[in-house]
Amino acid sequence: RDRAATVLRNKVDEILTENENAKIIIMGDFNDYPVDKSLYQILRARKDRKFDNGDLYNTAYALEKQDLGTYNYKGDWGMLDQLIISKGFFKADTGVTITSKDCQIHKLDWMLYTDPKYGDQKPSKTYGGPEYYGGYSDHLPIYIELN
Repeated sequence: RDRAATVLRNKVDEILTENENAKIIIMGDFNDYPVDKSLYQILRARKDRKFDNGDLYNTAYALEKQDLGTYNYKGDWGMLDQLIISKGFFKADTGVTITSKDCQIHKLDWMLYTDPKYGDQKPSKTYGGPEYYGGYSDHLPIYIELN
C-alpha cells in the first residue's frame, strides 16, 4: 500500500507541477483508513482543506472520525474507501467545483443484510469464500456532489 501511494503521489506531483490548480480526484478502495501512513503521510491526503505544498483533501476523513464506514468487519464499520481531491475543485472561477464538504456513503436497506453471527447489518456481498450470495459488493459506495 505504501508503494502504491508513493507511485500515486509522484503522479499527483507531476500533474500539480504543470498546473497547481489541476482538478484531481482519487477514488476507490484503498484497504487503508484515512489516518494510515499510505494515505495521510505518503499521499498527503489530509483531514482539512489547507492545501499546503500540494497536499490533498480526503473527503472521507470526517466520516471515519464519526465511526461511519463503507465496510463492516466483525461488527465494526471502517472507512476503507476514499475520495481524495486537489485544491483545484475549490476554485469557483473555473470549471467543476465541489458543492459538498465531504463525501457521502450511499447506504440503502436493499444494499444490506443482517449478519447471523454478529447480528448487525453489512453490505450485501457477492461472494463469501466459495459461496455465491448474489449481492453487489462487500463495500458501500461513496459519492460527492459536483457543480
